Formats: sequence, structure tokens, C-alpha cells
Amino acid sequence: MGGSPDTADRGFTLAELLVVIVILGILATVTVFAVRGISDRSTETACATELDNLEKAQETQYVLAGTYGDETALVANGILRSASQMYDVAGDATGYTITVTPGAGCTGGASGGGVPPPGPVPPAVTMVNADVLHGVPAWRYRDGDAGSAADQILVFGGDGGRADWVAADDADIATSRRTHFMDINAVTTGQVDTLLSNASSTGSTAVVVYAADDTGSIAAYIAGEVGNYNLTTLTSASYGGGQLEALLAST
Repeated sequence: MGGSPDTADRGFTLAELLVVIVILGILATVTVFAVRGISDRSTETACATELDNLEKAQETQYVLAGTYGDETALVANGILRSASQMYDVAGDATGYTITVTPGAGCTGGASGGGVPPPGPVPPAVTMVNADVLHGVPAWRYRDGDAGSAADQILVFGGDGGRADWVAADDADIATSRRTHFMDINAVTTGQVDTLLSNASSTGSTAVVVYAADDTGSIAAYIAGEVGNYNLTTLTSASYGGGQLEALLAST
């Protein structure tokens, strides 16, 4: 009448339960570490991406404004959408720093800027025929008419002007005009007045100004003073390679 001992339901033994619990514990541990590893890698990737974006934003800011800036400036200029939640950013005219925001979970940071390394030094331009024109140190154009007092060219320039002058001299461009070169960064306003005043009494004079070579305000001063004298031509700003040769060769 009763159930057979072989067919009766029986529960798990204590040993079996312990084995199952241990297996579940191992699986849980593996899962926790796997998820933690994925989370850590995700944070590292997000931090690295954010740091790279901030560095690029600072370089863009410098190109646009000539100075680095903090996050407020970067956002105001439309370079960043919003302030970073991972890093704190600071910057000025000389450089920038990017440091980790406390609690953000990022590591490291970045800095940059400063004075850029100097470029290659251009070769020195050798000027010849040193002269003095109305008390002003100058160079006389070799193939010009040194005796001509009625038709002259006054050239004010720096490195660019010197290079154009030497090129014309090397090309043996002959001219009937008395031509002198003055260093635009060494001549004074008083000397400019002396040169222009004497030029106005000698006849036709062309005044050439390599304004791009000017590190002060002499180019603007010359442009303003030419109209006060009886001078026929003022050519400025755009003078460069070959143009002086054309002017010299025109007479």
C-alpha cells in the first residue's frame, strides 16, 4: 500500500547544496569583476576623449583670440558646448592647464602653450655702397645715377626691402634715377622730415615704403608726411619681390 522506497521523492543533500552555492558565488564574483572592468575602461575612454577635446579647444581659442582661456571663455566663443564635468580648465596669453575635477574618476591632465619655438633664422642680406644722405645712414643703388639731383627714389624697408634691393642689384637693373635705401626701423621721424624736405626741392621723387617690414610706426608717419611735400609718388605696403626692379627699370 505504501510507496516504494525506490520511487519516493527525496531532497538535495547538504553536500549538493554547498556545491551549488559555491558555483553561484564564483559566477557572481566573475560577473562583478567583468562589469567593473568594463566600467573602468569606459571611464578611462571618456576621460581621454574629454581631455583631447579640451586640448583642441584651447588651441582653437588661441588661433581665434591670440590667447588661451578658461571654460567660460571657451563656451562663450562657441568652441565648447558646455563646461567639462571631468576637468577644470584655465588659460591666459602664455599657456593653459587642464586638471582633474575632484571626484570625476579621471587621472592626469595636460598643459600647453607658452612661447613657440623660434623659426629658422633667415640668411643675412648684405648691403653694399654705404652712403650718407642728408645726414641719414643709407645705401646707394650701384647702377643708379649718383649725380642726378632732379630725379630720385627713396626706399624705406627692412628685411623684405633689403632682399628686393639686393635682387635688383644682382640683376644689374640700370636706372637714371638717384636711388637710396634707408632702414625703416632705424630712421627717426626727424630724419624722415629731413629726407622729404630735401627731396621736395630736387624735382621728381618716388617714395617707396615696405610697410610690412616696419616694426614701429614710421611707415604710417611717412605716408602722412608725403602729402606735405612736393613729391610725385608714394608706394607702400604691397611692395615685394621684383616690383622694385620694375620701378628702377622704368626710367
